[in-house]
Amino acid sequence: VQRHLYPHATDREGSTRTMLVETVLVPNRLDSALHAFPEARFMRVVRDTRRTIPSAKSLFHATWKAHGPEIAREDPETSGLASLFLEHCRRLRLFAEGAPYDHCLKVFFKDLIDDPMTEIERIYALLGFGISAMQRARFVDKLARIDTFG
Repeated sequence: VQRHLYPHATDREGSTRTMLVETVLVPNRLDSALHAFPEARFMRVVRDTRRTIPSAKSLFHATWKAHGPEIAREDPETSGLASLFLEHCRRLRLFAEGAPYDHCLKVFFKDLIDDPMTEIERIYALLGFGISAMQRARFVDKLARIDTFG
């Protein structure tokens, strides 16, 4: 989607600009974003937290290790991070349930893996973009070359 958004951006004197922001760490700010930008659209990828939390901890541990090699994989800091991620998952769910239906799209990770083209079309529809035949062909070609998502 991000590659598709750049052609829609206009100069300072131009019309509506589209901004794509990926955020997993600031769900407590989503209500404020919707208030400030009432036309904002949100996509929530739903994945089994039993897989999400360990993955996030591992990602952050790799970064933390560079700055503090003494930080263990399982210690109070990483446990605190897991608790924070669980709270973020809860807040994202509550936000999505309260957001206007046409502003928030729930995408199940399993569906994204099982039928990525359908999910891509849903995401583009949420953003108000069409997919041309050429773009669709590119997606299909790229998806055919990807070994796995999981």
